[in-house]
Amino acid sequence: MGTPGSGRKRTQIKDRFSAEDEALSNIAREAEARLAAKRAARAEADI
Repeated sequence: MGTPGSGRKRTQIKDRFSAEDEALSNIAREAEARLAAKRAARAEADI
């Protein structure tokens, strides 16, 4: 009876990490987009 309980706990931890990874990936994507926009603006200003 203890095994299914620990199995559920592992899944919750895995889900939490997945959500955290997704959030961090989203933040990284947004930061990369901002940097790309800055680079593009800088390139246009130089031209």
